[in-house]
Amino acid sequence: MREAWMAIDQVDSLLEKKLEYAFSTDLGYLTACPTNLGTGIRVSAMLHLPGLVLAEQINQIIQA
Repeated sequence: MREAWMAIDQVDSLLEKKLEYAFSTDLGYLTACPTNLGTGIRVSAMLHLPGLVLAEQINQIIQA
């Protein structure tokens, strides 16, 4: 995760030198989606449900 973040941060820094980002001192970075206001970062995770079923882990996920 740390290596991925460092790579993305480098790309963002290079882009920021060339592009003007929409930014508000009150709201942070402005994006097309209001849920991403502020940092402009969106983090998500994807689960492979068939794999969890085969590994007999699906019930633990559902209960959590």
